[in-house]
Amino acid sequence: MGRLVSIVEYREKRFMADSAPDLRTIKKLIDECEIVGRKIGKKYYIEVDDYYRECSPIERDILHHG
Repeated sequence: MGRLVSIVEYREKRFMADSAPDLRTIKKLIDECEIVGRKIGKKYYIEVDDYYRECSPIERDILHHG
């Protein structure tokens, strides 16, 4: 399992403000296994190690170092 990042943090760091998907969309993508993540209690998280395979080095640096 990779490091978990909240879907709010994922959305803020992965997308520009005017192009970010709704949180409900991200939750649906996790539920449908389109994005690697998990639901813990009532909160959703993205597994960033799996996400890193698809993002640029700059995005990876932002996610890794905050």
